Amino acid sequence: TLRVEQCEIFGFSSDGITVSAPVQVSITDTTVRDNSGAGIYLDNGATATISRVHALGNWIGICADPTVASTVPAFISDTVANNRGYGIVVSGATGRLAKAYVTRTVASGNLTYGIYAHSANAASDSFLEVSSSVASRNGWGLANVGATFESAGNNRVSGNTNADVLGTI
Repeated sequence: TLRVEQCEIFGFSSDGITVSAPVQVSITDTTVRDNSGAGIYLDNGATATISRVHALGNWIGICADPTVASTVPAFISDTVANNRGYGIVVSGATGRLAKAYVTRTVASGNLTYGIYAHSANAASDSFLEVSSSVASRNGWGLANVGATFESAGNNRVSGNTNADVLGTI
């Protein structure tokens, strides 16, 4: 297991942290900020536990997006996502399964989507579950485009510019 703890990672011309191998990673008590790409980018079978992370000022805060045939599960809790584009993104396609479980997390002030699930092919290629979280002051709060997006019903979603919810949740 790779561990990133109590770090500040900032100013990269692409992603702050990229995990592009079938390994387990734990990112805790860390700030990833002001990177041109994602603060944290998960690919190629990476399994991530992300807790007490501040993803700030990146294009995307946290992204699970496998580019090869693999499954990328992410467990995200007690985290803040405030970025230039997207807060949290889960994006899958045929044979490339992306999953995220988000709890006690705040996505606020993201220009486009606060918490976003996308699937290029079938809803089963991308899965997102959100509970006890906040999505406010984004373009869209919770957004689903072709994926499976489940809400525990105990989230606070309000004050988003375009809509609080986009798609079926």
